[in-house]
Amino acid sequence: MAAAERPGGLTALAVINVVLSCIFALASLATLVALLVVHPLPVEPHAERPAGTVVDPGADQSPGSGLAAPGADAAPPVAPHPHHFRHRGPESRAELGLGFVDEILCAILLAISAVGYLRLQRVAGRYVGSLYGVVAVLFFIVEHHISHQPLGITGLIALIYPVLTLIYVNTTFRNDLVL
Repeated sequence: MAAAERPGGLTALAVINVVLSCIFALASLATLVALLVVHPLPVEPHAERPAGTVVDPGADQSPGSGLAAPGADAAPPVAPHPHHFRHRGPESRAELGLGFVDEILCAILLAISAVGYLRLQRVAGRYVGSLYGVVAVLFFIVEHHISHQPLGITGLIALIYPVLTLIYVNTTFRNDLVL
C-alpha cells in the first residue's frame, strides 16, 4: 500500500513507537550500568583465604578487641541531610533486573510494532503492538507490587500510552492493519 492510504494516526503511532523505543534502549543501558557498577554482586568476605583455613565465627578479630566494649569502635550512623534528594528508585538487584528486562522487551516490541504500523501488517503491527501494551501493563503492575510504592501521578502517566496503544490498535486501526 502507498503512504497516502495509510492513516495519519497510524503513522503518528509509528513515530511515537520509534521515539519510545530509543528511550527504552537508552534506559536499559543506564540500568545495565547500575546493575554492574552501583549494585555489583556481593563478594564473599572469606573468598581469598587458603583452602585449609578454619575461621571461628564467634571470635572477634577487630584490632584492640580486648580493650574496648564490643561495637565501641564502630562509626556512628550518619543521618541524611534534610535537603538531600530521597532516592525512591529500585533498591535491589532483583528490582533493577526486572526493570532491565522490562526496558529491553518494550524497546524491541515498540520497534517491531513501529515497522508493522508503517507497513500496515497484522502480525508485526497489530499483534506485536497489542503484546507491547499487555507486557507494559503487566510489568507496571509487577514492579509496583514488588517496590511497595504508592501509585502516584507518574505511575498513571506511564500507563497511558500502553492502554491507548491497546485501544487504538484493536479498535480504530483494526481494519487498516490487515496485510
